[in-house]
Amino acid sequence: MLDQQYTGHHSIVLDDTGRIALPKKFKDLMRAKDHITWTLTRGPDANVYLYNREQWEKMTAYLEALHPLDPRALKLLRMVYGCALSVRIDGQGRLAIPQALREVSHLDRSLVLVGMIDHLELWNRASWDEYVQEVEPQLAPLMTELVVEADGNGSDQVSNGSQKGGEDHGDSADGNGRTDDPAS
Repeated sequence: MLDQQYTGHHSIVLDDTGRIALPKKFKDLMRAKDHITWTLTRGPDANVYLYNREQWEKMTAYLEALHPLDPRALKLLRMVYGCALSVRIDGQGRLAIPQALREVSHLDRSLVLVGMIDHLELWNRASWDEYVQEVEPQLAPLMTELVVEADGNGSDQVSNGSQKGGEDHGDSADGNGRTDDPAS
């Protein structure tokens, strides 16, 4: 199932013309699913969100349900729609990142492309590393709280490594689900 979803994070480079070469894993999946056109918009963490057509339609349906006179909704709508631009993957598997989004998200040459199952996030490498350092100490409590909350009855169906004697259940080389291999 994971091979049919956008997962993992990949170190990539922004070229001199403002394009990124997509990792092979993502490029192959995009072609297989006909995800050639993407809508890029501003993310909440000085990053860029990338949505394929189907996911962008779901996002806009959600946003259209917000009350247009709610000042919070207006702020969100202005930032999301005001920065949204549509781009197509070129024949060599590259995606142009518009200058306006590069500037607002502080994207430089060294980037990270993060798979979020149904969409992608593009981060400045330094910002991503800082974010990971900030969130890693909170990860175990977040997993426990959110899984129990989502489960609704507090059952022990999902447990973290500390409940199983601290074993590492990661499937990557470093056990954290990280894949910095640009070819993957």
